[in-house]
Amino acid sequence: MEAENKSGRIIYSGNERYFETIIERAYCGKSVHYFLKHRLHFSESMIRRRKFIDRGICVNHRMRFVNYILKTGDVFTVRLVDKGFIDKGGQSVWFDPPEF
Repeated sequence: MEAENKSGRIIYSGNERYFETIIERAYCGKSVHYFLKHRLHFSESMIRRRKFIDRGICVNHRMRFVNYILKTGDVFTVRLVDKGFIDKGGQSVWFDPPEF
């Protein structure tokens, strides 16, 4: 199942959700970290979490590190965490992933 909006699409695969978009010219030469922070507005902790989960960050369907340099036309995919309680520093807090 898929849901599209102006900046990309949400892909549902079993119990997992992914956001997929095509890299625009404005982000060519920028790192994955820069794109996540400045285009998708991920916090540092959200970026850190993606680095350690299976298929957390992919470019052209291959897992990549956050220092990978993007090119125009790359297919960028990031795994999303569903709404719910997560453990943070010994306490449970409500997490609501960003809307795109």
